[in-house]
Amino acid sequence: MSRVVVFPLLLAVACQGPPAGGPGDIALGADAAPDNPLADPDAAPPDPVDYFGPSLVFDDVHMAGFDEEANAFQLLGFAINPGLETAIADGTFLLGMSLIDLDDPSGQSDGQLQVATFGLVDTDTNPDNNFDPENPEQFTVAQGGTLGDIPTINFTEAAIEDGEMFASRVGIVVLLELIFAIADAEFEGTFIPSEDGEYIAKLVDGRIRGAISGGPLALIPNPAPDSCPGGTVLDMIVGGCGFLPLLLQPDTDIDGDGLEKYADTDDDGVIDRCTDGDGTVIEGTTCTTDFRMADGYSFAWVLHGVRAHIDQAVVVPPV
Repeated sequence: MSRVVVFPLLLAVACQGPPAGGPGDIALGADAAPDNPLADPDAAPPDPVDYFGPSLVFDDVHMAGFDEEANAFQLLGFAINPGLETAIADGTFLLGMSLIDLDDPSGQSDGQLQVATFGLVDTDTNPDNNFDPENPEQFTVAQGGTLGDIPTINFTEAAIEDGEMFASRVGIVVLLELIFAIADAEFEGTFIPSEDGEYIAKLVDGRIRGAISGGPLALIPNPAPDSCPGGTVLDMIVGGCGFLPLLLQPDTDIDGDGLEKYADTDDDGVIDRCTDGDGTVIEGTTCTTDFRMADGYSFAWVLHGVRAHIDQAVVVPPV
């Protein structure tokens, strides 16, 4: 049976807010303790110190298309990718990563590290300077990106060889208002160092892969009820919808008993029959959330990132 973890939608929650907790107290800007120099508006800003380690911000995040990597959501990319491109460009949707315990600052070789990913908030709210690796922008982690001083999406087993990174094993289970069960999550990509080898300039050919179980998709309301039949996102995927004829069945056997199937027997747009991988038929519109229906849909996100600083968290030593 594949290992399954709970994973937030779209890899992060893009809501404003810094990490909290950790050693001592964490203070930000005007909220810093009076004896903290950062609380003085006339004090010179400190040199950037990345809170989690060397960091990057993604200037491209999109669902892999037909020419990039096969996955069950390829057609969905046609609908969501243009909106993601716009949101990244105007700074309303920002995701990043940090390399925890990285020994080689150029990102070319490290036998053991951790890779955290999370939503970001732009500290100067100017989207025009977010993606320059020669002049890295400063970000803070969005609300929901940490539990205390621990990243909530943290690939705890990672290594880099000749600039090629592979990470797996999401080590923290996060329960948010909207969750997805992810099987066999993995993250890979290639780091391009700066010309002087002092830091990582870019991440290229990045991929985050896994499989989304059908059950949580059946809990998300249909976002286009006026044009698409069915009450949930899973109804849309299985039944098809106008310009987005997905008509998909699960393609990833998460529980190891064979691929499962969904059916709308009365053609009203709502799934009302589920067949487990072992052949067991489960009748009724609630069958989609039956624990036996564990299989899912493969996905692949494509990522490109550039050097950034995640340096807004200030640790104030206890008095």
